[in-house]
Amino acid sequence: MNIPSRPRPRANIAQGKFFTLLALALSVSLSACVSIPENRGIDDVNALLAERHPGFQEQGWQDINALPNAAQQVTQLLSQPLTPERALQVALLRNPQVRVTYAQLGISQAEWQAASSLSNPELEFSVLDTGAAGEMLRLGYGLVQNFTDILFLSARRRAADAQLDQQKAEIAAHLQLLAANVAEAYFDAVSSEQIYRMHQVIAQAAENSAQLAQRFHTAGNLTALELARIQAGAEQALLEVDSAQAEAADSKARLNAQMGLPPFTSWQTEEQLPLPILDESEVKDLVQLSLQQRLDLHAKQLEIEALAEQLDIAKDQRWFPHFNLGLEGERESDGVNFIGPTVGIELPLFGSNRARVNAQWARYEQAQAEGDLLVGQVANGVTAAYARMLAARNRAERHRTGLIPQREAIVARSQEMQNFMLIGQFELLEAKQEEYEAYGGYLEALKDYWLARVDLTRAVGAVLPSEQARPGATEGAIELPKEAPASGHHGHHMNHGAPSNHQPDPSQPNQSPHVHHEGGPQ
Repeated sequence: MNIPSRPRPRANIAQGKFFTLLALALSVSLSACVSIPENRGIDDVNALLAERHPGFQEQGWQDINALPNAAQQVTQLLSQPLTPERALQVALLRNPQVRVTYAQLGISQAEWQAASSLSNPELEFSVLDTGAAGEMLRLGYGLVQNFTDILFLSARRRAADAQLDQQKAEIAAHLQLLAANVAEAYFDAVSSEQIYRMHQVIAQAAENSAQLAQRFHTAGNLTALELARIQAGAEQALLEVDSAQAEAADSKARLNAQMGLPPFTSWQTEEQLPLPILDESEVKDLVQLSLQQRLDLHAKQLEIEALAEQLDIAKDQRWFPHFNLGLEGERESDGVNFIGPTVGIELPLFGSNRARVNAQWARYEQAQAEGDLLVGQVANGVTAAYARMLAARNRAERHRTGLIPQREAIVARSQEMQNFMLIGQFELLEAKQEEYEAYGGYLEALKDYWLARVDLTRAVGAVLPSEQARPGATEGAIELPKEAPASGHHGHHMNHGAPSNHQPDPSQPNQSPHVHHEGGPQ
């Protein structure tokens, strides 16, 4: 059976309308496209960091690929004694984690672009065969666009913007954590090296005491039991040197890794840590600052905003089925073209979008609960870190102003008594070793203080207000003794200020060059 032919109702005009509408649909889709910023949003991340750590902006939080002279900058930084700021600059230039973080920023930008754009229109083709002898095939074509996407594009963009801002805050928090890790590794490396050198001096003093004891025992002036005790003390001191040496090497390797440098790279740190900062902010002020500045709190708030937008979209789409608009055409075997609009509406026969709304509502409630939990964790974390820092600072100050001056006074008085042969040399050596141990305790407390202060900075999420009061690397710091005095000669090797003019008389073998500085080390 032949299908009757149809007239040609202005085929050229119909074709022209189709291509006009096709061009219009494509222009709408193209106008909805969004482009990724050239720097992938790095400037926004830098702004978040500079707001909380002003020094970061000066140190160059930027894409490593944009720094052709990065190797030269690293060489220049390593040619000077490392400070926490220089170590961070090296890490920004060399640590691969920085590039990983920036790459994640590019991924986040691409996801934002996809979420903020319309879905692509679908172009359809069909070939129909009538099955009748002598009849040619019918060619069909069509263009379909999801109209629901267009209606909710503005809301989807708001949700995508909030989600992108959240991811920028999270990326800035990762870089902030890297900075804290570098600072922690730096203070650990400097203090561990100081403690190692101090243990070397203590071990040297213990070895000198053991050698003197051996001479006394050989002369019959010391029992075998006392000799064994003194020699055991010397061995114990050597064991502590080995442990301190391993800790110093490990801490240096950790700092090297945090800076992104290969093993055996040559660099030096400052030799000493500064004194603790006494004028610290109140803990309640730091808690309030943390609630304002913590980037993870900021990111969680942005996540809640994004989920709220997505929840609104889900609620609206619950009663609004997917709605497609398009154009459809057909070319008859005799060359006649038919073209016209098409409409497609989703039929919710097997359920509505209620499940999607419920899931989105649960995510929103979960994010709110996580935000409340995080607020409590931040506040308690600041309080705990503050308590640890104050405890370490008090120990360091008690050593500096109390224990060390007393130990120095004991050595000075013991030296006087030994000069008049009121006590033996071993009592004097014991007093000197206890003085060195007091210095070692001070260094341990100072290490705990600076590590706790890094923890507090991490907990607050921004530079501490008292940071500007931090003294220089050597201002008021203790200078360690270079070596222990030989047995019978006990010098004061802790220089806390100007060198003493007191010089020992070589003709008096028991005279000590030890000079007690009132008030302890300054």
